[in-house]
Amino acid sequence: MDRLLAALEDDPSAADFAISAFQSALLSYRHDSILRPFPPQYMQGEERDISSVKSVASRLPSVVDLKKQLRNGTADPDTIDLVSWLLFDCRPSCRLRTAHLSAFKDIQKKTGRSSYAIQPSYVVELLWSESSSLGGEGAGSQFSRLSQTHGTFYAYHGSRVENFHSILRYGLISHLNKNSLFGVGTYLSTDLSVCMPYSPIGQSWTQSELGRLMSCVAICEVVNHPQLKSGRIQARKSEGGEMVDDKVPDKYYIVGNNEFLRVKYVLVFADKDSKKSIKSSNRLFRMMSRHKVGTMIILYMLLLAVIGFLQSTFYMRLSRQLFPS
Repeated sequence: MDRLLAALEDDPSAADFAISAFQSALLSYRHDSILRPFPPQYMQGEERDISSVKSVASRLPSVVDLKKQLRNGTADPDTIDLVSWLLFDCRPSCRLRTAHLSAFKDIQKKTGRSSYAIQPSYVVELLWSESSSLGGEGAGSQFSRLSQTHGTFYAYHGSRVENFHSILRYGLISHLNKNSLFGVGTYLSTDLSVCMPYSPIGQSWTQSELGRLMSCVAICEVVNHPQLKSGRIQARKSEGGEMVDDKVPDKYYIVGNNEFLRVKYVLVFADKDSKKSIKSSNRLFRMMSRHKVGTMIILYMLLLAVIGFLQSTFYMRLSRQLFPS
C-alpha cells in the first residue's frame, strides 16, 4: 500500500495514463484480442474472468480520490490489487514517467516539424530496462548494439487508444500491423500530421484527470538499418507471382524487424473539456446523493410547478393559438 501511494504521489499523470489505457482496452469490443497483458489474478485456468475485471474497474476512483483513500485506510482491496498490478507488475521491463512538454520540442528538432501546428496535452516517457530481452519491447541489449552500429532517428506511429495498453507492455509488433499496402511491418512517419488520422479520439476512463476522451501517438526510436524500408522503390511479388515496384511515400518508414525500434514516448491529446464536464456531473451526483430528502422535495416542487403551468389559462390560451382546432 505504501509503495502504491508513493507511486501515485510521485507521478499521478503517468499512473492515470496507465489506468486509462487499460480501461480503454477493457471497454473495447475487441478486448479479447487487445487486453494483453491480462491481470493474472482474474484468470481461472485458461479462462478470463472478464466480468469480474469490469466490475472492479468500474469502481476505480480517480487518482486523487485513491490517494486520499490510501492515506486514511479506506481503499478497496480489489482496487489496490488491480492498480498495483497495472503500475508495477504489468510492465516489469518498463516504467512510465510524465515528461515536460518541452520534450516534444526536442523531438520535433529530430523529426522535423509537422505539416500543421499541433500540440499534445501530455508527453509520457517510457523508461525501458536494458536487461529486457523481448524483441517487441525493443529495449534490450540487441537494440543497444544495433543503435550503436547504425545510429537511430525518431518517428511517429498512430494507433487507437485501446491499443496502447498492449503497446506499453510489448511495444510495436510488426506482424500485428493491419496496414500492408507497401509490405508487412510497422508503419512510421517523421511527419506527425501523417499519423494523426490513425489515432482517432477514443474513450479512455471516466475518472481520468487527464481527460475522458483522448488520442495517442507513439514516438519511436528507430535503428537506421539498411534493411529499413523508406521512401524509395521497393520490390515485391504480386499475387500473380510477378515482381512489381512499390514506391514507399516520402517521410514513411516500414520496420519489419521488431528489434529495430522501441517506443520512447507517447503523445497524449486529451479532451480537457470532457474532464471538466464529468467532474461537474460527478459533483452534482454526489451532492444529490448526500441530500436525498432535499432533492426529492425540489423535484416534487418542480413537478407541481409543471402541472400548475399546464393547467393555467395562459397555457390553454397559448396552446389554442399554436394549435388551432
